[in-house]
Parts: sequence; structure tokens; C-alpha cells
Amino acid sequence: MKFKLRTVVVILTLLLCWWGLKDTIEWYFVMPESEKDLIGLSLEEVDALSTNQKAKVLALKEKRKRVLNLGLDLQGGLYLVLSVDEKSLTEDLVARYTVDLKTSTNGTFRTMSVTNPEFIREVTRRVDENFAREKDSATASAYEKIKNRVDQFGVSEPLVEKGNDQRIYVSLAGIKDPQAAEEIVSKAGRLTFQIVDEDLMKSFIDKYAQTRPELFSLVEHRSRSGKSVEYLINVDGILPADFEVPEGTAVYWIWERDRFGTSKKKGGIFLKKEIVLDGKYIDSAQPSFGQYSSEVHVSFTLKDTKLDEDKETGVEQLARVTGENVNKRMAIVLDGKVQSYPVIKGRIPGGSGQITGNFTAEEAKNLSAILNAGSFKASLKVDEKRSVGPSLGRDSIMAGVQAAMIGFVLIVVFMAVYYKYAGFLSDIALLLNFVIALAVMTQLQATLTLPGIGGLILMLGMAVDANVLIFERIREEMRRGDATMRVAIDKGFGRAFMTIFDSNLTTLLSALVMMQMGSGMVKGFAVTLFIGILTSMFTALFVTRYLVDGSMSLFKIKRLPI
Repeated sequence: MKFKLRTVVVILTLLLCWWGLKDTIEWYFVMPESEKDLIGLSLEEVDALSTNQKAKVLALKEKRKRVLNLGLDLQGGLYLVLSVDEKSLTEDLVARYTVDLKTSTNGTFRTMSVTNPEFIREVTRRVDENFAREKDSATASAYEKIKNRVDQFGVSEPLVEKGNDQRIYVSLAGIKDPQAAEEIVSKAGRLTFQIVDEDLMKSFIDKYAQTRPELFSLVEHRSRSGKSVEYLINVDGILPADFEVPEGTAVYWIWERDRFGTSKKKGGIFLKKEIVLDGKYIDSAQPSFGQYSSEVHVSFTLKDTKLDEDKETGVEQLARVTGENVNKRMAIVLDGKVQSYPVIKGRIPGGSGQITGNFTAEEAKNLSAILNAGSFKASLKVDEKRSVGPSLGRDSIMAGVQAAMIGFVLIVVFMAVYYKYAGFLSDIALLLNFVIALAVMTQLQATLTLPGIGGLILMLGMAVDANVLIFERIREEMRRGDATMRVAIDKGFGRAFMTIFDSNLTTLLSALVMMQMGSGMVKGFAVTLFIGILTSMFTALFVTRYLVDGSMSLFKIKRLPI
């Protein structure tokens, strides 16, 4: 019975491995580069394609989601280290405090010249006192901004991290235009408020909701009044050729963060291109709770000052816009991404209001951070830039593959020579272990890096170590001579289990710490090692046992050559 169960598990494992890796094999070894480039087409370019070509693009996008990601060092891309430009920040602070002092209500410095020594000393004092805090705030603002930008590149796994040295580290693997990516990542962004084109959304839903359900993403909303379903444009964004979008309207994408903090597309919505309120007028935003309920809102206030050449203050603009668009939805758009689109319930005259939307506390906190970080608070400078070409990436892959193959062959030869037939069985389990590890990484959307290949090689070594422990325990039982072959195998696997578990547990804990604390290549190594150790334990204790028992039953082996 146990053998039959193991047979079913092994067959299911092989089928799952094939299902998990077939798209990866096709993508990297069969599919031409010209087809891969199709997923990088813009919405307008896809819309101009024929029906068959559109379907092909959709199929490619779905396939890409199931392909193993390769890191920066394996497929090329862009690596940036950014930091706040301290000179620019100092100049901004001087300008700000100069204005503050000249407009101070107490009038102490109002009449003083900006060249007055006392005035200069006061400005300098304020800059010195607040510089560290302002730099921290500017770095945090830039970090939030950049995290919301990198998704547009379509790379396998964009990585944005804030180091303890107040610098921001950005890795964009697979980027095709490093120069353009650098400009987009490092330039200051913009927060805008735009009105939802309700008539066009209704027309689109009425026309296609029943006949073309694939064009929509259905989002379920829960509230005290019950559940409701909202129709959004599908994340692939391929609109029918017979549906015309007016000149002043466009599709904008709604983004949300998952529980891991990753920003993902939720669906699309039609917005009017006209910017009714600029985010530069946002003074502050913070999460708040309803007075008589536990519902979470985001409260915001606007600056009651005129900026640039505007004829109205932020307060005046908000009052006018909300008064003209009551019962309509106004979208909050950050770098072209819709973060929220609340209904305007009435005119807001005081320059402050609330954004509602069934937020969790974490979502409200994230939205507040986005509103507060509408644009970079200070200019960024590039401290380090490294562009890795695709050819170098291919060379790295070949070098890593060669190292892995050499290591694997040496292990196979050693096990077959030293443990004879039993070693041959362990080699089969070892090969399956490698395949399972890659399949698991693919399904978890992990990224394979060059250090990650090193982690796979280390995993092979640890898998061999587990088999060595098992076979040595079987040898010890056989030397006693008081047990049958079947009993020796049972006792050998049983005695080896705790040793294998203990030795791998410590490595698992180390890999887990590196996954949480490490970054970049260190994290890539840790993820691969963590997955590899789990799969090696499975193959050593389960697959190897299955092969041993199966060969003894199939070939009627009375004594295992070991």
C-alpha cells in the first residue's frame, strides 16, 4: 500500500514539474526573440493589430507569467544607486526658510534684507537643525515614488530597496532601454486629480459585459450593505476595434498593493485627460477613522496658496471642481497609475476632505504615503550606474550552467562508483530534485540569479549528503547481519531521518534570515537555497526510498548492492 501511494505521488510530482517548466523551456529555448518582443507593445500598438495578433499577444502575456524569472546578472538590465542631492536640498531649504521668515506673522524678519547677517544666521540655523530630518523625508518620498514607477517597464522582477545608508537601490532586469529607464526612475513625478468618464464607462459595460466578458476584470466590494461587483477594463487592456475612445479620454490603470507590498494592476478605467487639480497643492494626508464607526478614511488638506502662474489656490480649485462634479468620481493618479477614485458627495469649500473606499488600515496608510509623496521633495543624483548587456548575461548563464553540469556529473560519478547500484538510484533522485526545485521557483515567481545557480549547486551537494547518510545507516544495519534487507532499509531510512532533518533545519534557518535581511544577489542565493533544501529533503527521504523499494520488488533483489 505504501509503495502504491509513493508511486502516485512520484507520478503527480513529475506531471506537476512538466506543467511548471514547459512554458519556461519554450520561452528560453524555443521561442524566437521577435515573438517575445510583442509583450512590450503599447496599448495603442496592440489595438492596431488584427484579431488573431491580439489573441497571440494575450497568450504571450499569460505565458510570460508562468516563466522562470532571470535576474539582472543573467539577462542584462540596469542597476542604479540613487541618493538625495544634498546641494539641491540645501538650496531648496534656504529658499523655503527665506520665504517663511519674510512672511512670518510676528514680523521680526519681514523687513530685513536677505543679505542681513542676522537674517542669514537664522536661515542657516533652521537649515542645520532640519537638514537630517528633511533628507530622511526626501529619501522616503523618493523610495515610495520609485516603487510605483518600476512596474511600467515589464521586467521580470523589479527590485527597489532603501538601504541604511540613506540610498535607494534599483535593479531592473531585462530592461531594453537603460537610458530611458534611468530618466524615468530618477526624475520627479506628478500627482494629478482627474474626472472619471462615467458615460463612456457605462457605454462600454452595456455594450460588452454580456457578450465579451474577457474584456473585463470583476472586482468584488464588501460593505455593511452587502456585496457589489464592479466592472473594470481587463488588465491586458486590449479594447475592441469597433469601440472608439474620444480624443479627451484615455484608459488609466488602477493599482493596488498586495500583502507583500508589491504594486499590481487591478484593472482599467476611462478618465478624462484634463487635470482638474494638481497634486502639488497637497499639504498633508493621513489615515483617519469615522467618528461613529470603525471605517478607515484618508484625510487630506490643501495649500491655500497660489503656485506657479495659477489663478486659484488649491483650496479654491478643490471647491470649484467638487462643486461642478457632484456625484461623479474623481481619480487620484500618481505617475499615470490610479490609486483611488472616490465619489464626490458634495462641494468641499475648506480645502480639506476625506477619501473613502472600504480601506483597510494598511491601504489607508499606503494611500496617505502616496499623497504625501506626490513628487520628489528633493532632486536625486545617481551615485552608481551599472548597465549589464544581454550578451554578458548569456555568458553568465553559460558559465553558471557549465559549473552546474560539471558539479552534477562529478556527483553522479562518485555516487555510482562508491555506492554502486544504490548510488545510481540516488543519482536519478538527484536529477529529479533539480527539476522539482526549478519548477517550484517558477510557480513562486522567484528570480534565478548567478548566485542562485551557486545555491542550486550547494543544494545538490546537500542532497548527496542526505543520501550518503541514508546509505551509511543501511550499511551499518547490514553489517550486523541480524536483519533482513528489507528491515535494514527501513531502519537505515528511519535512523537517517532525524540527522538529515537537524542538519537541514539549521541551513534552512540561515537561508530564511538571508531572505529577510539580504538584498539583490544575496537574496537570490538565499531563495534558491531555501527551496533547494526543501526539495532535497523530499527526494532523499521519499523519492530515493521509492526507487530503492521499487527496484527490489521489480528485479527481485535480495541484497542491495551498496
